[in-house]
Amino acid sequence: MRIRTDGVSPVVAEILLVAITVVLAAVVYLMASGILTGHTESVPVVAFAPGVTFTGGSHNVTLMIGGTSQNLYPFNYEFNLKVDAAYGVPTQFAASRTAANVTIGGTLYRVTWTDADGAGTVTQGDRIDVTGNGVSLPVNTAFEFILLWHDGTTLTTASWHT
Repeated sequence: MRIRTDGVSPVVAEILLVAITVVLAAVVYLMASGILTGHTESVPVVAFAPGVTFTGGSHNVTLMIGGTSQNLYPFNYEFNLKVDAAYGVPTQFAASRTAANVTIGGTLYRVTWTDADGAGTVTQGDRIDVTGNGVSLPVNTAFEFILLWHDGTTLTTASWHT
């Protein structure tokens, strides 16, 4: 029997080829699933404090953030407003103390996020004011404020009637 000195045997080469393919497939799977890179985005848990506060002797409302699982910047969130049976469109928050406008059924509503601790992130103690455009919210009207994650997932809601 003659001994080959020109390289790896065909059987060993085939085993190496299969093993390398399996390892590469596993690495691609782990990277795609986020396990290897450590980058997985989790949807936060956000809760409003119980009840709504009518402000300034009017029908305008203040909602308080009761708690959050993550301190994230406001551009990660959107909101929507429902007035009676009509919805607005999902809208991003403006900067702290700056109103974002939502028009529903021809009426302009203003939603203002206020950063209570000045950290620039949505945290416990922050407030969200829902008002008319320089006037009180209309009386005898059902409202629902819907806090959304940037992908459209509903995080929490608050409902009230004026």
